[in-house]
Amino acid sequence: MDATSTISSGSTNEDAGDPTSAVQPVGTPLEEPAATAEATAEMPVDESGALPTGEVPQAMFTTVVTDALARSGATQSSVTVQTAEEVEWSDGSLGCPAPDMMYTQAIVPGYHVVLDVGGQTYDYRLTQRGLIVLCENGLPVNVSE
Repeated sequence: MDATSTISSGSTNEDAGDPTSAVQPVGTPLEEPAATAEATAEMPVDESGALPTGEVPQAMFTTVVTDALARSGATQSSVTVQTAEEVEWSDGSLGCPAPDMMYTQAIVPGYHVVLDVGGQTYDYRLTQRGLIVLCENGLPVNVSE
């Protein structure tokens, strides 16, 4: 009995050079969070008149709304929450990379908040660790203190 007959892997020496026999990646490729029909629908204001925070922690959500109001000069009554959800960003850019910057190439747990303030859209990307970035015209603007 030779050594090749005791191995029952199912592959032969001929397979070694065949690129189609390479191990395929496991899992689903990461994509930037995509808006779903339910995520983009206007989130209703509760009975108290408070804005819905969705899956975003209250303190972080308040910081985002305060920033949007400061930038717009509007009042809270003109704010509509379009998205407030927990996401996994595919890397440290949070889906809003600055040119010529390098980012952590790891999954970053966080949140995505999109607000409409008086007709102007504000797209915020947050990490669970507290980094808050406004994605403005495809470029990041740091909001965190």
